[in-house]
Amino acid sequence: MFNFNINPEILGIGPVSIRYYGIIYALGFIITFLYLDYLRKKNRLELSRDSIYDLIFYLVIGVVLGARIFEVLVWNPGYYFSNPGQIIAIWNGGLSFHGGLLGAVLASYLFSRKHKLSFLKLADAIIIPTTLALALGRIGNFLNGEL
Repeated sequence: MFNFNINPEILGIGPVSIRYYGIIYALGFIITFLYLDYLRKKNRLELSRDSIYDLIFYLVIGVVLGARIFEVLVWNPGYYFSNPGQIIAIWNGGLSFHGGLLGAVLASYLFSRKHKLSFLKLADAIIIPTTLALALGRIGNFLNGEL
């Protein structure tokens, strides 16, 4: 059996801490932006750079809200309904992949409707960086001591 003792916190100053997992989330969104911008430059994606920024904003909100709502309602409702102040405390952990995926799909769908884009073409563009971000997420799980 492999035992490790990696501190999941990169930097902590008082009550504020930066964790590997948060850095990996941010890196996933940055990679998604860079990939979509690359497709835009190659004329393979019919979005402006500003629209890509908007899409990333939609995705951040969708992923984080979806991941937290799923965590609260599906994986641990007893705890969160007994401690309602902890529902918004995402810094204490508790983001579900399943909810993040549902949130990303919903955010992408809403974005595609607002901008009159094909949802399936948008999904095709987003899936490549999403796969890489998910792989990085598993590294974040390891560094968090969850695996």
